Amino acid sequence: MENNKLEHVGVLGMKWGRRRGDSDSGGSRKSGGKNKTTIRTSEDFKAAAKLREKRIAEMSNEDISKVNKRMDLEKRYKDLNPSRVAKGAKAVKSVLGTVGQVAAGAGAMLALIGIGNTLMKKIAAYGLKK
Repeated sequence: MENNKLEHVGVLGMKWGRRRGDSDSGGSRKSGGKNKTTIRTSEDFKAAAKLREKRIAEMSNEDISKVNKRMDLEKRYKDLNPSRVAKGAKAVKSVLGTVGQVAAGAGAMLALIGIGNTLMKKIAAYGLKK
């Protein structure tokens, strides 16, 4: 006699695509549970973030220079190391730009053909009148 039995071998409540080390409770990182993930930040980042909270009038030239240098470094890093989403967005923008140029060219060609047909009809009609 066959024993057909359906069993669940996963962890109850665990979300798809998550590993046990990510969050044992299965919840999100922001849930505030005992397994809350902390993000390590550098001292430079913390100092720049603290300075950004100030108003410009409260900052010295040195403070503004530090904030600007940090923001410039972050921007250059992002430009040199684009995320997968940014790479995909750039590719899509390039393809859509090419498609737009082809469509504009085709539209211009159709307009010229229409003008040419109109001129040919007028020339033919003019020839018949004489």
